[in-house]
Formats: sequence, structure tokens, C-alpha cells
Amino acid sequence: MLAGFHDIFWETVHPEIDEGDMEGRANAISWFDTTGAFAAKQAPFTGGEGYSFIDWEDSKTFDIPDNLETLATEDQARYAQLKAQAENERRVTAEMWRKEKAATRRASCEKVNFTLEECWEAFNALNKVTEEKYDRNQTPGLSTLRKSLEDIHGQVKKLLEEKRQEEPDESDVEESESADGEGSADGAAVGRAGGGPAGPIQNRKDALKRLADVADFFQKTEPHSPVSYLVQRAVKWGHMPLESWLQDVIKDETILYQLRQTLGFNTASGDPNAQTNQG
Repeated sequence: MLAGFHDIFWETVHPEIDEGDMEGRANAISWFDTTGAFAAKQAPFTGGEGYSFIDWEDSKTFDIPDNLETLATEDQARYAQLKAQAENERRVTAEMWRKEKAATRRASCEKVNFTLEECWEAFNALNKVTEEKYDRNQTPGLSTLRKSLEDIHGQVKKLLEEKRQEEPDESDVEESESADGEGSADGAAVGRAGGGPAGPIQNRKDALKRLADVADFFQKTEPHSPVSYLVQRAVKWGHMPLESWLQDVIKDETILYQLRQTLGFNTASGDPNAQTNQG
């Protein structure tokens, strides 16, 4: 939205430019840089209690051993004080974070990762338009928000990788088994040839990898073209379980409920229309 305001309403959007002075408008972007960065770190990305990046940072600070009795007296006192602080301030400990990770499902991780990649697209669009519109000595920085997104996305990617291993797609399991046979020999030949992938597509992962390469190519050679973003979206959807994809694509709860019924998904939450009528 901010990128759109700059791109479409540059001449009239508030704060207005005063005789070439862009300071007021640049200050608004700088405020968004710091405020948005903090808000992003407060946003939940786990699927249990809904812990945030700030909670993850707390879990590193409040990493308290289970058996304090085995420690030296000084260490016991230090960890006991840390434990009391965590309880009084309701901070997330390392043990709480481990339980939260275990309770998080792959589908929720896929959805958060997809949302973050869309955030990156929006961030890059805003960063691009500010570099184009502002004078060099008045360009507002977005480094704080960039660092925040990098930190959060790094943790989400790590968690998602774990969940993909814990909850692999059935097709991935089948492809992994078949890859030990004839597919492995072809793959080795392709690898020795050097360069990018060649020959027939080996499996689902190979197909998604090639799509990602296509998106990278268009992003580098035709940055203004929508092709790269459309292909990237296809790759993201390719990594999402069906139910998570449906929730992301279909915003109408009634249509989503009817489709879930047709596909035989769990509809224990009830018909949204019925819940509305009861209300």
C-alpha cells in the first residue's frame, strides 16, 4: 500500500513535498521502518500458543536447566532467579519454546512462510519506489525492517524445514524411494554435465526447483515483469498442503466450508452460516 501511494499519488500524498524538501515524507517512512520492524517481531509464527520472534529471543535468555540440584550453588541461585523472573514477567523459556515447536504443524508453518515471502515482495516494492522517488540525500532507510524480516524468516525457514521432515508429502516419500533406483543414475549424469538442470524432470522436487530457477531468471532479466512473481507464487503453492492452500486462496468461509465438505476434510468447526444465524 505504501509503495502504491508513492508510485501513484506521489505529487499529492501527505506529507506533501515543500519546495523540494522531502523530509516530512521521508520521516514517515523512517517511522514505519522502526515501528513495522517491532510489530513484525511481535507477530506469532508458531502454531500452538502462537509465539513470536521476541518470544524466541526470550527462550534463549531464559534457557534454564531441568535439574538445578546438579549444579553448583552459585549457578543454582542464578538460574532460580532467572526462573522467577520468567514467571513474574510471563516470559517464554527454552522449555516452553521446545513444547511449542512440537505442537506446531507443518500446514501452519507453510502458511506463515508463504505470508513472509509475500511480505518480502511488498518490502522490495517499497524499497524500489523510495530509491526511485526520493533525492539521494533524502532517501529514507528501511534497514531496520529488512533486518527484522531477515531474522524472522530465518527462524521460520528452520522450523519449516524440521516440519517438512516430520510431515513429508506422500509423493516425496515415493519419489525418495524411487530415486534410489533408476532416477539416481540419471541425476548423477546430469550433475556431471554441469550448468543447470537438463533432461526430463525427475520428480516433484525437481519440477519445483526448475520453476524457482525460471522465476529467478525473470526477476534478474525482467524485474518489472509480473512473470517472476507469478511463477514464485506457483512455487510457494507447490510447497503448501492442499488444505493450507485452500485457506490461502479462498477467503469466503461459506465457500471454503462447502469445498471442505466435498473433499471430505474435517468440518467439525461447523457451517459458518449456521453459526452466524445462531448469533
